[in-house]
Amino acid sequence: MGQCRVNEKPKKLKVLYIAGLGRNGGTLLDRIMGELDGFFSMGEFKFVWQKGMLANELCNCGKPFRECSFWTEVQERAFGGREPGDPVQAAGHGDREQTAEPGDPVQAAEHGDEQQTAGPSDPVQADGLGALGRAAEPVDPVQADAPGAAGRAAEPINATWAFEVSERIDRTRSLPSLLARSSSAAADRELRRYADLVGRLHFATAEVSGAGVLVNSSKFAAHALVLAEVPGLELYVLHLVRDSRAAAFSWTKTKRKPEVVTGEAFLKRQSAAATASQWIYRNLACALIRGRCHKYKLARYEDFAERPREFVGDLVRWIDAGEPELPFVDESTVRLGESHTQSGNPVRFEVGEIPIRIDDEWQTAMPTADKRLVTWLTWPLLMRYGYPLRPTEQR
Repeated sequence: MGQCRVNEKPKKLKVLYIAGLGRNGGTLLDRIMGELDGFFSMGEFKFVWQKGMLANELCNCGKPFRECSFWTEVQERAFGGREPGDPVQAAGHGDREQTAEPGDPVQAAEHGDEQQTAGPSDPVQADGLGALGRAAEPVDPVQADAPGAAGRAAEPINATWAFEVSERIDRTRSLPSLLARSSSAAADRELRRYADLVGRLHFATAEVSGAGVLVNSSKFAAHALVLAEVPGLELYVLHLVRDSRAAAFSWTKTKRKPEVVTGEAFLKRQSAAATASQWIYRNLACALIRGRCHKYKLARYEDFAERPREFVGDLVRWIDAGEPELPFVDESTVRLGESHTQSGNPVRFEVGEIPIRIDDEWQTAMPTADKRLVTWLTWPLLMRYGYPLRPTEQR
């Protein structure tokens, strides 16, 4: 494989970044956009270090990440040679604020998406993870010269180091320093080094796939800010919101993670109150990044699920991505083919004709006390986004 140099990258690579709190329909939308000519669905690519290179979870093609020929070629082009490294231990990296939920393929809300954490049986604890994506020695970002890497050839990457850095930088709690850029010089160099690695993967993905628009549904505002540090990316942030009560109900469900190939793991569950607080700060965080991207757009999951064909067509025009044929068989049924989406809600594994409709089970199945609590906690933003305080009212 030829090495990927920064001076070979296109001047502007468009990235559609789907932001918001998980269970907002982002993975399904990501997959739909990936069916368009000139687009590629990356999934929740923020987690590629942990869930792909280290844990070796399934790619959408059905193969473990390190056995997928597409992602192997992407890494070859982005980083050059690969050497074995030590596997990461999950015990030191728990307590992530993410997970996804499979749900019924006809209910777009249950295709919410997204952020997932390592459970007790997560294969990131397994020995013998193999060679993919790791150098024998980590790169020291503080000592590296010119972290932007302009004109520099590809180099091996230590995925364990990248994962550790992502845990420090690529998190909601890091938003203040990412927005203010007021951290130490060493931390700033580490950020630029990490952004360079993320950028290399994006440009290599575009090169291998032939796409001019990458769709990244990582959700976190912090990851959007990391992408904003990458020269040559044109960042389009779609802030996708969902009714807080629907989101809270979704996060209480128990669902299995089919992408884990060793043992059995389940998606994270949490209380309605915990989801309400996350819904507030994650959505507020997304609004804060609008000045750091090329374009920002606020949209609602409910509008997507009610009129998916129209929604996708409007999104393509907003990105100014030409007039590709939309993958719909009618106004509310999409046809999904095989893909190489990496991480996200298990709906990413769905293929064939998928009917889309609003998942409003929460209105009848959610405990009344939870409804009232979440409404009380989130009512200012509910009104800001056009949601009724009484869920029986028409939107």
